[in-house]
Amino acid sequence: MVLEELEKEILALCADDDTELWLIIKRISKDSYSFTTIPETDRQKTMTVLRRLLENNIVNAGFLQGSNFEILSLSVDETIAYIEAEWDKLGKTPNMGDICWFRATPKGEKLAHELDLI
Repeated sequence: MVLEELEKEILALCADDDTELWLIIKRISKDSYSFTTIPETDRQKTMTVLRRLLENNIVNAGFLQGSNFEILSLSVDETIAYIEAEWDKLGKTPNMGDICWFRATPKGEKLAHELDLI
């Protein structure tokens, strides 16, 4: 699989540590990032990047339960729909602790090492 630069950046974050959704949004939005709202194009790009990483089994979405990472047991489509619905409920850009976290899968960690991302 060939990753775009932005996908490599997100993979590096997720392979290095459990990564909150807001950090991914911030990386994608760059100068247009705000805790209140971001451009719709940035939201769409966020969802596109996440979908691609999830579909290729490079990252998992889930929650931190204490020191454990609990993977969402949803399909990729259901995960994307869940994130979008929760984002809509927030009525603003997700912040710390909002919606979900991401972690590189073993396949993603291997790829991150092969690409010298971490």
